[in-house]
Amino acid sequence: MTGETSCPPQTIGVGASASPNPHFSLWIRQDKLLYLALFGSCDPEARSVMSPTDTSCDAWLALQRAFSNRSRSRAMSLKERLSSISKGTSSISCFMQSIRFIADELALIGHPLDDLDLVIHTLNGLRPSFREIVASVRTRNSPILFNAVSYTHL
Repeated sequence: MTGETSCPPQTIGVGASASPNPHFSLWIRQDKLLYLALFGSCDPEARSVMSPTDTSCDAWLALQRAFSNRSRSRAMSLKERLSSISKGTSSISCFMQSIRFIADELALIGHPLDDLDLVIHTLNGLRPSFREIVASVRTRNSPILFNAVSYTHL
Protein backbone atom coordinates (compact mmCIF):
# COMPACT_ATOMS: atom_id res chain seq x y z
CA MET A 1 0.00 0.00 0.00
CA THR A 2 2.92 2.33 0.62
CA GLY A 3 4.55 1.47 -2.69
CA GLU A 4 7.50 -0.07 -0.88
CA THR A 5 6.88 -3.50 -2.43
CA SER A 6 6.39 -3.33 -6.17
CA CYS A 7 4.23 -5.69 -8.15
CA PRO A 8 6.20 -8.75 -9.35
CA PRO A 9 6.23 -9.56 -13.07
CA GLN A 10 3.17 -11.33 -14.45
CA THR A 11 5.24 -14.13 -15.97
CA ILE A 12 8.48 -15.91 -15.20
CA GLY A 13 10.82 -16.75 -18.04
CA VAL A 14 11.12 -15.47 -21.58
CA GLY A 15 9.30 -16.26 -24.81
CA ALA A 16 7.80 -19.74 -25.19
CA SER A 17 9.17 -20.87 -21.82
CA ALA A 18 7.32 -18.09 -19.94
CA SER A 19 4.93 -19.25 -17.27
CA PRO A 20 2.55 -17.44 -14.91
CA ASN A 21 4.23 -15.99 -11.82
CA PRO A 22 2.40 -17.21 -8.66
CA HIS A 23 3.79 -14.21 -6.73
CA PHE A 24 2.04 -11.89 -9.18
CA SER A 25 -1.44 -13.27 -8.48
CA LEU A 26 -0.80 -13.27 -4.72
CA TRP A 27 0.38 -9.65 -4.84
CA ILE A 28 -2.66 -8.60 -6.90
CA ARG A 29 -5.03 -10.41 -4.52
CA GLN A 30 -3.46 -8.80 -1.43
CA ASP A 31 -3.47 -5.39 -3.06
CA LYS A 32 -7.16 -5.72 -3.98
CA LEU A 33 -7.98 -6.74 -0.40
CA LEU A 34 -6.14 -3.68 0.92
CA TYR A 35 -7.90 -1.50 -1.65
CA LEU A 36 -11.31 -2.86 -0.65
CA ALA A 37 -10.58 -2.42 3.07
CA LEU A 38 -9.54 1.17 2.46
CA PHE A 39 -12.51 1.79 0.16
CA GLY A 40 -14.93 0.32 2.70
CA SER A 41 -13.61 2.50 5.51
CA CYS A 42 -14.10 5.76 3.59
CA ASP A 43 -17.05 8.08 3.19
CA PRO A 44 -18.64 8.68 -0.24
CA GLU A 45 -16.46 11.72 -0.96
CA ALA A 46 -13.25 9.77 -0.35
CA ARG A 47 -14.58 6.85 -2.40
CA SER A 48 -15.08 9.14 -5.37
CA VAL A 49 -11.44 10.23 -5.04
CA MET A 50 -10.32 6.58 -4.92
CA SER A 51 -12.54 5.17 -7.67
CA PRO A 52 -10.33 6.07 -10.68
CA THR A 53 -7.28 4.37 -9.12
CA ASP A 54 -6.20 0.78 -9.72
CA THR A 55 -4.01 -0.09 -6.74
CA SER A 56 -4.12 0.51 -3.01
CA CYS A 57 -0.96 2.64 -3.30
CA ASP A 58 -2.52 4.82 -6.00
CA ALA A 59 -5.69 5.13 -3.92
CA TRP A 60 -3.73 6.13 -0.83
CA LEU A 61 -1.76 8.75 -2.78
CA ALA A 62 -4.97 10.14 -4.31
CA LEU A 63 -6.53 10.44 -0.86
CA GLN A 64 -3.41 12.10 0.49
CA ARG A 65 -3.38 14.67 -2.34
CA ALA A 66 -7.09 15.36 -2.00
CA PHE A 67 -7.30 15.71 1.77
CA SER A 68 -3.90 16.80 3.11
CA ASN A 69 -4.68 20.51 2.83
CA ARG A 70 -8.04 20.00 4.52
CA SER A 71 -6.30 18.17 7.34
CA ARG A 72 -3.93 21.09 7.90
CA SER A 73 -6.81 23.53 7.79
CA ARG A 74 -8.81 21.31 10.17
CA ALA A 75 -5.88 21.15 12.59
CA MET A 76 -5.56 24.92 12.59
CA SER A 77 -9.28 25.31 13.19
CA LEU A 78 -9.30 22.82 16.06
CA LYS A 79 -6.24 24.38 17.68
CA GLU A 80 -7.84 27.79 17.43
CA ARG A 81 -11.00 26.47 19.10
CA LEU A 82 -8.90 24.89 21.83
CA SER A 83 -6.98 28.09 22.50
CA SER A 84 -10.20 30.09 22.89
CA ILE A 85 -12.25 27.53 24.81
CA SER A 86 -13.63 28.63 28.16
CA LYS A 87 -15.73 27.02 30.81
CA GLY A 88 -18.24 29.85 30.80
CA THR A 89 -21.50 28.67 32.33
CA SER A 90 -21.11 25.03 31.30
CA SER A 91 -20.45 22.33 33.84
CA ILE A 92 -16.91 21.12 34.48
CA SER A 93 -17.86 17.82 32.92
CA CYS A 94 -19.05 19.46 29.67
CA PHE A 95 -16.02 21.76 29.60
CA MET A 96 -13.61 18.84 30.01
CA GLN A 97 -15.50 16.76 27.43
CA SER A 98 -15.20 19.62 24.95
CA ILE A 99 -11.45 19.75 25.44
CA ARG A 100 -11.16 15.96 25.18
CA PHE A 101 -13.24 15.97 21.98
CA ILE A 102 -10.99 18.56 20.33
CA ALA A 103 -7.86 16.69 21.49
CA ASP A 104 -9.21 13.42 20.10
CA GLU A 105 -10.05 15.08 16.78
CA LEU A 106 -6.52 16.48 16.57
CA ALA A 107 -5.04 13.06 17.32
CA LEU A 108 -7.19 11.47 14.61
CA ILE A 109 -5.77 13.80 11.97
CA GLY A 110 -2.19 13.31 13.11
CA HIS A 111 -1.75 16.32 15.40
CA PRO A 112 -1.89 14.89 18.92
CA LEU A 113 -1.43 17.12 21.94
CA ASP A 114 0.55 16.11 24.97
CA ASP A 115 -0.87 16.22 28.49
CA LEU A 116 0.92 19.47 29.36
CA ASP A 117 -0.78 21.29 26.46
CA LEU A 118 -4.17 19.90 27.48
CA VAL A 119 -3.67 20.95 31.10
CA ILE A 120 -2.61 24.46 30.04
CA HIS A 121 -5.65 24.89 27.78
CA THR A 122 -7.89 23.61 30.56
CA LEU A 123 -6.48 25.98 33.14
CA ASN A 124 -6.62 28.94 30.75
CA GLY A 125 -10.30 28.26 30.09
CA LEU A 126 -11.37 28.42 33.72
CA ARG A 127 -13.10 31.39 35.30
CA PRO A 128 -11.33 33.56 37.93
CA SER A 129 -13.27 31.75 40.67
CA PHE A 130 -10.96 28.76 40.03
CA ARG A 131 -7.73 30.77 40.52
CA GLU A 132 -6.67 28.91 43.69
CA ILE A 133 -6.99 25.55 41.95
CA VAL A 134 -5.22 26.89 38.87
CA ALA A 135 -2.38 28.23 41.02
CA SER A 136 -1.99 24.92 42.86
CA VAL A 137 -1.85 22.95 39.60
CA ARG A 138 0.65 25.39 38.04
CA THR A 139 2.97 25.34 41.04
CA ARG A 140 3.09 21.57 41.58
CA ASN A 141 6.51 19.99 41.71
CA SER A 142 5.42 17.04 39.60
CA PRO A 143 3.51 17.25 36.33
CA ILE A 144 -0.18 16.51 36.34
CA LEU A 145 -2.00 14.54 33.66
CA PHE A 146 -5.06 15.91 31.87
CA ASN A 147 -7.31 13.16 33.23
CA ALA A 148 -6.04 13.85 36.72
CA VAL A 149 -7.04 17.52 36.39
CA SER A 150 -10.51 16.58 35.27
CA TYR A 151 -11.24 14.06 38.00
CA THR A 152 -9.16 15.06 40.96
CA HIS A 153 -8.87 18.79 41.15
CA LEU A 154 -11.88 20.42 39.56
